Amino acid sequence: MASSDFNRLPQRVGAEGVTANCRRLIFVAPFPPQVHGQSVSTAYLYRQLTDDGVPIRKVDINRRDGNPVLMTASRLLRHLDAARRLLFDAPGPAYISVNANVGMWITAALALIGRLRGRGLLFHHHTYSHIDHEKPAARALIRFAGPAAQHILICATMSNELERRYGRIQHLELSNVTAVDPALRQNPLTDRTSPVTLGHLSNLTVEKGIKRVVDAFRAAKQAGLADKLIVAGSCVDLEAEQVVEAARAEFGEDFDHRGRVGGEAKHRFFSDIDVFLFPSLYSNETEGIVLLEALAAGKPAIAYGLCCINAILDDPSGRVVPPDAPFSPAVVDFLRSMQGRLPQVAAGAQSRFDSLLTQGQQERQRVLSVITAMLAKPRAN
Repeated sequence: MASSDFNRLPQRVGAEGVTANCRRLIFVAPFPPQVHGQSVSTAYLYRQLTDDGVPIRKVDINRRDGNPVLMTASRLLRHLDAARRLLFDAPGPAYISVNANVGMWITAALALIGRLRGRGLLFHHHTYSHIDHEKPAARALIRFAGPAAQHILICATMSNELERRYGRIQHLELSNVTAVDPALRQNPLTDRTSPVTLGHLSNLTVEKGIKRVVDAFRAAKQAGLADKLIVAGSCVDLEAEQVVEAARAEFGEDFDHRGRVGGEAKHRFFSDIDVFLFPSLYSNETEGIVLLEALAAGKPAIAYGLCCINAILDDPSGRVVPPDAPFSPAVVDFLRSMQGRLPQVAAGAQSRFDSLLTQGQQERQRVLSVITAMLAKPRAN
């Protein structure tokens, strides 16, 4: 994805003045080729900021592929490099992507180092589990970061719940919607009515919903509402592989597993489906970039209402299922509600994406303004 494909901000950061002061934003975050929502979001934000003239010192903290020992060692060494940069690089602010789970303790340590060094700090929260349930590591992070730190959350729901659980913070919202490939918006809208082709795209695990997707397809097929299921993404574990193999044996050619997709293959995936299913109960789920991609491609979507998903699908083109409710009956009901008017609902999905994109561009400009102000300050308090 090229940043030029998106609407540019109406003003640049003032890079000439920033460069003249020799100040850089230390950008501590995971980058591809390890592919997950956080690394995809990180890479795109980095590209946006550099295109807008922000001088950046990039510090990649993602692990390398390999055996578990080497992966852990490489990630630890990269975090040590981040600590060294925070301690010894020239004065300037730091953006730090917040690790999940046990790794959040490392983020808390980086927060303390950055604060002691007098840096302006921005912390980008990509996961939900420490917001849904109180975590000692998250409380330490917020305490070490201090009251002057800015916390970037993906939606207002995350911001409000973080404050409710841990106390007042300075916060900004920044959706991942601007990271969606705009070419998906050019996908032709479906002219089908019923039965439809269902689709699911994810790193395939039971927690992220692969078994619920197959069960929903079975129910929709028996009701005469769907005739094919296309699944894209790699199986992360043996349990997911077993679900996929069982579906292939049960449904034959009506089940199509395409593995990991990107670029043109991802465009074909969205062109070939009519309705997108996203029944994830993953504890760190926040927004689901794939859910935004589905809307951009004009695909009505149904998902469990975790975190920011309620707000994304607050539209007739979407359906939110309570996390404690069964998914299959909700899918059957959603498909029945669209019978005879799927093309109109598909157009509504794209309109919903356009609205979210406008909001996301405004959020990005606010984040950029905060970074600009931090770069202009001689030292944080």
